[in-house]
Amino acid sequence: MFLRKDLKNLYCDNNKLTTLDISENTALKALICDYNQLATLNTSKNTALTQLTCSSNPLTSLDLSNNTALLHLQCFYSPLTTLDLSMNTALQNLSCYSGSLTTLDLSKNIALKSLDCHSNSLTTLDISKNIALETLHCYSNQLTSLNLKNGKNTVLTNLNCKSNSTLSCIEVDDVSYSNTNWNLYKDATAIFSLSCPTLGTSETVFDKIAVYPNPVKGELHIDNSTLEKATVYDALGKLMTTTKFTKNTTNNNINLAGLQNGIYYIYLENEGASIVKKIIVK
Repeated sequence: MFLRKDLKNLYCDNNKLTTLDISENTALKALICDYNQLATLNTSKNTALTQLTCSSNPLTSLDLSNNTALLHLQCFYSPLTTLDLSMNTALQNLSCYSGSLTTLDLSKNIALKSLDCHSNSLTTLDISKNIALETLHCYSNQLTSLNLKNGKNTVLTNLNCKSNSTLSCIEVDDVSYSNTNWNLYKDATAIFSLSCPTLGTSETVFDKIAVYPNPVKGELHIDNSTLEKATVYDALGKLMTTTKFTKNTTNNNINLAGLQNGIYYIYLENEGASIVKKIIVK
Protein backbone atom coordinates (compact mmCIF):
# COMPACT_ATOMS: atom_id res chain seq x y z
CA MET A 1 0.00 0.00 0.00
CA PHE A 2 1.52 3.30 -1.14
CA LEU A 3 1.08 6.25 1.24
CA ARG A 4 1.98 9.82 0.31
CA LYS A 5 4.55 11.29 2.67
CA ASP A 6 2.49 14.46 3.17
CA LEU A 7 -0.60 12.44 4.18
CA LYS A 8 -2.44 13.97 7.14
CA ASN A 9 -5.45 11.67 7.54
CA LEU A 10 -5.43 7.91 6.99
CA TYR A 11 -8.58 5.81 7.12
CA CYS A 12 -7.84 2.12 6.63
CA ASP A 13 -10.33 0.55 9.03
CA ASN A 14 -12.31 -2.63 8.38
CA ASN A 15 -9.73 -4.39 6.26
CA LYS A 16 -7.52 -7.41 6.89
CA LEU A 17 -4.26 -5.56 7.41
CA THR A 18 -1.60 -7.46 9.34
CA THR A 19 1.08 -4.78 8.95
CA LEU A 20 1.02 -1.00 8.57
CA ASP A 21 4.12 1.09 7.92
CA ILE A 22 3.58 4.80 8.57
CA SER A 23 7.17 5.63 9.49
CA GLU A 24 7.54 7.99 6.50
CA ASN A 25 4.25 9.80 7.16
CA THR A 26 5.51 12.29 9.71
CA ALA A 27 2.74 14.80 8.92
CA LEU A 28 0.02 12.32 9.87
CA LYS A 29 -2.55 13.78 12.27
CA ALA A 30 -5.34 11.20 12.22
CA LEU A 31 -4.97 7.43 11.95
CA ILE A 32 -8.09 5.26 11.84
CA CYS A 33 -7.02 1.63 11.56
CA ASP A 34 -9.52 -0.22 13.72
CA TYR A 35 -11.04 -3.60 12.84
CA ASN A 36 -7.94 -5.06 11.22
CA GLN A 37 -5.51 -7.82 12.19
CA LEU A 38 -2.62 -5.67 13.42
CA ALA A 39 -0.53 -7.34 16.12
CA THR A 40 1.90 -4.40 16.25
CA LEU A 41 1.62 -0.69 15.50
CA ASN A 42 4.60 1.67 15.38
CA THR A 43 3.69 5.36 15.70
CA SER A 44 7.07 6.56 17.00
CA LYS A 45 7.70 8.75 13.92
CA ASN A 46 4.21 10.26 13.90
CA THR A 47 4.76 13.03 16.42
CA ALA A 48 2.01 15.21 14.91
CA LEU A 49 -0.64 12.57 15.57
CA THR A 50 -3.69 13.94 17.41
CA GLN A 51 -6.18 11.13 16.78
CA LEU A 52 -5.56 7.40 16.94
CA THR A 53 -8.25 4.77 16.57
CA CYS A 54 -6.79 1.27 16.63
CA SER A 55 -9.60 -0.70 18.26
CA SER A 56 -10.41 -4.33 17.51
CA ASN A 57 -6.88 -5.35 16.65
CA PRO A 58 -4.85 -8.09 18.40
CA LEU A 59 -2.47 -5.53 19.90
CA THR A 60 -0.68 -6.68 23.05
CA SER A 61 1.33 -3.49 23.45
CA LEU A 62 1.07 0.13 22.36
CA ASP A 63 3.96 2.58 22.69
CA LEU A 64 2.66 6.15 22.52
CA SER A 65 5.58 7.85 24.25
CA ASN A 66 6.47 9.93 21.16
CA ASN A 67 2.88 10.95 20.44
CA THR A 68 2.78 13.88 22.83
CA ALA A 69 0.25 15.80 20.69
CA LEU A 70 -2.34 13.02 20.99
CA LEU A 71 -5.83 14.27 21.91
CA HIS A 72 -8.09 11.31 21.15
CA LEU A 73 -7.32 7.62 21.64
CA GLN A 74 -9.56 4.63 20.99
CA CYS A 75 -8.07 1.20 21.65
CA PHE A 76 -11.07 -0.81 22.85
CA TYR A 77 -11.61 -4.50 22.07
CA SER A 78 -7.87 -5.12 22.26
CA PRO A 79 -5.96 -7.55 24.52
CA LEU A 80 -3.84 -4.79 26.06
CA THR A 81 -2.97 -5.48 29.71
CA THR A 82 -1.12 -2.20 30.24
CA LEU A 83 -1.33 1.26 28.71
CA ASP A 84 1.32 3.87 29.45
CA LEU A 85 -0.07 7.37 28.87
CA SER A 86 2.41 9.28 31.01
CA MET A 87 3.76 11.23 28.02
CA ASN A 88 0.33 12.02 26.55
CA THR A 89 -0.45 14.99 28.76
CA ALA A 90 -2.67 16.65 26.11
CA LEU A 91 -5.01 13.65 25.92
CA GLN A 92 -8.70 14.62 26.16
CA ASN A 93 -10.64 11.48 25.24
CA LEU A 94 -9.78 7.86 26.03
CA SER A 95 -11.82 4.78 25.12
CA CYS A 96 -10.11 1.57 26.22
CA TYR A 97 -13.11 -0.53 27.22
CA SER A 98 -13.64 -4.27 26.81
CA GLY A 99 -9.99 -5.17 27.15
CA SER A 100 -7.63 -6.85 29.60
CA LEU A 101 -6.25 -3.82 31.44
CA THR A 102 -5.28 -4.51 35.04
CA THR A 103 -3.86 -1.05 35.77
CA LEU A 104 -4.46 2.44 34.40
CA ASP A 105 -2.43 5.42 35.62
CA LEU A 106 -3.97 8.74 34.55
CA SER A 107 -2.15 11.02 36.97
CA LYS A 108 -0.38 12.88 34.15
CA ASN A 109 -3.48 13.31 31.98
CA ILE A 110 -4.98 16.40 33.61
CA ALA A 111 -6.63 17.53 30.34
CA LEU A 112 -8.71 14.34 30.14
CA LYS A 113 -12.42 15.03 29.59
CA SER A 114 -13.83 11.60 28.78
CA LEU A 115 -12.78 8.16 30.02
CA ASP A 116 -14.48 4.91 29.07
CA CYS A 117 -12.63 1.96 30.59
CA HIS A 118 -15.52 -0.37 31.37
CA SER A 119 -15.26 -4.15 31.15
CA ASN A 120 -11.58 -4.53 31.98
CA SER A 121 -9.85 -6.10 35.01
CA LEU A 122 -9.02 -2.89 36.88
CA THR A 123 -8.84 -3.15 40.67
CA THR A 124 -8.03 0.49 41.38
CA LEU A 125 -8.81 3.74 39.60
CA ASP A 126 -7.68 7.18 40.73
CA ILE A 127 -8.90 10.30 38.91
CA SER A 128 -7.97 12.75 41.65
CA LYS A 129 -5.68 14.61 39.21
CA ASN A 130 -8.19 14.72 36.33
CA ILE A 131 -9.90 18.01 37.11
CA ALA A 132 -11.43 18.41 33.61
CA LEU A 133 -13.16 15.00 33.57
CA GLU A 134 -16.79 15.18 32.43
CA THR A 135 -17.54 11.53 31.60
CA LEU A 136 -16.40 8.37 33.40
CA HIS A 137 -17.59 4.86 32.59
CA CYS A 138 -15.72 2.30 34.71
CA TYR A 139 -18.47 -0.26 35.25
CA SER A 140 -17.91 -4.01 35.03
CA ASN A 141 -14.37 -4.05 36.40
CA GLN A 142 -12.97 -5.56 39.61
CA LEU A 143 -12.57 -2.29 41.48
CA THR A 144 -11.84 -2.31 45.19
CA SER A 145 -10.72 1.33 45.19
CA LEU A 146 -12.19 4.30 43.29
CA ASN A 147 -11.01 7.85 43.99
CA LEU A 148 -13.15 10.57 42.39
CA LYS A 149 -11.96 13.28 44.77
CA ASN A 150 -10.49 15.82 42.36
CA GLY A 151 -12.00 19.05 43.69
CA LYS A 152 -14.14 19.37 40.55
CA ASN A 153 -16.88 16.77 41.01
CA THR A 154 -19.55 19.14 39.67
CA VAL A 155 -17.79 18.95 36.29
CA LEU A 156 -18.28 15.17 36.20
CA THR A 157 -21.83 14.93 34.84
CA ASN A 158 -21.78 11.44 33.29
CA LEU A 159 -20.76 8.64 35.65
CA ASN A 160 -21.30 4.88 35.68
CA CYS A 161 -19.33 2.74 38.13
CA LYS A 162 -21.83 -0.09 38.60
CA SER A 163 -21.08 -3.82 38.49
CA ASN A 164 -18.03 -3.59 40.74
CA SER A 165 -19.17 -6.00 43.43
CA THR A 166 -16.08 -5.65 45.65
CA LEU A 167 -16.19 -1.84 45.73
CA SER A 168 -17.53 -0.67 49.09
CA CYS A 169 -16.31 2.93 49.29
CA ILE A 170 -15.96 5.69 46.67
CA GLU A 171 -13.94 8.75 47.61
CA VAL A 172 -15.58 12.04 46.56
CA ASP A 173 -15.52 15.80 47.14
CA ASP A 174 -19.00 16.10 48.63
CA VAL A 175 -21.04 13.15 49.92
CA SER A 176 -24.37 14.98 49.73
CA TYR A 177 -23.79 16.07 46.13
CA SER A 178 -22.69 12.58 45.13
CA ASN A 179 -25.72 10.92 46.72
CA THR A 180 -28.04 13.37 44.97
CA ASN A 181 -26.48 13.15 41.50
CA TRP A 182 -24.68 9.80 41.25
CA ASN A 183 -26.53 7.42 43.55
CA LEU A 184 -28.19 5.49 40.71
CA TYR A 185 -24.89 4.91 38.95
CA LYS A 186 -23.10 2.85 41.60
CA ASP A 187 -23.78 -0.47 43.30
CA ALA A 188 -25.90 -0.34 46.44
CA THR A 189 -23.03 -1.96 48.36
CA ALA A 190 -20.79 1.06 47.73
CA ILE A 191 -21.08 4.33 49.63
CA PHE A 192 -19.67 7.79 48.97
CA SER A 193 -17.17 9.10 51.50
CA LEU A 194 -14.71 11.97 51.93
CA SER A 195 -12.08 9.41 52.91
CA CYS A 196 -11.92 5.69 52.18
CA PRO A 197 -9.79 3.16 54.07
CA THR A 198 -6.46 1.97 52.76
CA LEU A 199 -6.65 -1.36 50.96
CA GLY A 200 -6.03 -4.26 53.32
CA THR A 201 -6.87 -2.30 56.48
CA SER A 202 -10.51 -3.38 56.67
CA GLU A 203 -9.69 -7.09 56.65
CA THR A 204 -7.47 -6.67 59.71
CA VAL A 205 -9.86 -4.48 61.71
CA PHE A 206 -12.98 -6.52 60.99
CA ASP A 207 -11.56 -10.03 60.64
CA LYS A 208 -13.63 -11.43 63.56
CA ILE A 209 -16.74 -9.26 63.34
CA ALA A 210 -20.13 -10.93 63.82
CA VAL A 211 -23.36 -9.29 62.60
CA TYR A 212 -26.56 -11.09 63.68
CA PRO A 213 -29.35 -12.06 63.45
CA ASN A 214 -29.76 -11.88 59.71
CA PRO A 215 -32.60 -11.67 58.74
CA VAL A 216 -33.28 -9.27 61.59
CA LYS A 217 -36.47 -8.03 63.23
CA GLY A 218 -35.78 -5.17 65.60
CA GLU A 219 -32.32 -5.16 67.17
CA LEU A 220 -29.16 -5.99 65.22
CA HIS A 221 -26.06 -7.13 67.15
CA ILE A 222 -22.52 -6.32 66.02
CA ASP A 223 -19.91 -8.13 68.09
CA ASN A 224 -16.16 -8.83 68.26
CA SER A 225 -15.08 -5.44 66.91
CA THR A 226 -14.94 -1.89 68.21
CA LEU A 227 -16.92 0.57 66.11
CA GLU A 228 -17.07 4.31 65.67
CA LYS A 229 -20.12 4.53 63.43
CA ALA A 230 -22.67 2.43 61.56
CA THR A 231 -24.64 3.82 58.61
CA VAL A 232 -27.59 1.98 57.09
CA TYR A 233 -28.65 2.40 53.45
CA ASP A 234 -31.58 0.87 51.59
CA ALA A 235 -31.20 -1.18 48.40
CA LEU A 236 -31.21 2.01 46.30
CA GLY A 237 -28.44 3.62 48.35
CA LYS A 238 -30.68 6.00 50.31
CA LEU A 239 -29.40 6.88 53.78
CA MET A 240 -31.75 5.47 56.43
CA THR A 241 -30.00 5.86 59.78
CA THR A 242 -26.63 6.62 61.37
CA THR A 243 -25.50 5.36 64.78
CA LYS A 244 -22.37 6.40 66.69
CA PHE A 245 -20.86 4.08 69.29
CA THR A 246 -18.93 4.37 72.54
CA LYS A 247 -15.25 3.67 72.04
CA ASN A 248 -13.65 0.45 73.30
CA THR A 249 -16.93 -1.46 73.21
CA THR A 250 -16.82 -4.67 71.20
CA ASN A 251 -20.51 -5.55 71.55
CA ASN A 252 -22.81 -3.03 69.88
CA ASN A 253 -26.50 -2.91 68.99
CA ILE A 254 -28.60 -1.04 66.43
CA ASN A 255 -32.37 -0.78 66.61
CA LEU A 256 -33.84 -1.34 63.12
CA ALA A 257 -37.45 -1.72 64.22
CA GLY A 258 -38.50 1.37 62.29
CA LEU A 259 -37.36 0.06 58.90
CA GLN A 260 -39.69 -1.54 56.39
CA ASN A 261 -39.10 -5.13 55.32
CA GLY A 262 -36.43 -5.43 52.66
CA ILE A 263 -32.72 -5.53 51.85
CA TYR A 264 -30.36 -3.02 53.45
CA TYR A 265 -26.62 -2.39 53.55
CA ILE A 266 -24.85 -1.43 56.76
CA TYR A 267 -21.58 0.48 56.48
CA LEU A 268 -19.38 -0.04 59.54
CA GLU A 269 -16.45 2.25 60.33
CA ASN A 270 -13.58 2.15 62.81
CA GLU A 271 -10.01 3.49 62.88
CA GLY A 272 -10.11 4.62 59.25
CA ALA A 273 -11.29 1.20 58.07
CA SER A 274 -14.73 0.24 56.80
CA ILE A 275 -16.76 -2.75 55.73
CA VAL A 276 -20.21 -3.24 54.21
CA LYS A 277 -22.63 -5.97 55.31
CA LYS A 278 -25.87 -6.94 53.61
CA ILE A 279 -28.81 -7.43 55.96
CA ILE A 280 -32.45 -8.34 55.54
CA VAL A 281 -35.12 -6.71 57.70
CA LYS A 282 -38.26 -8.79 58.30
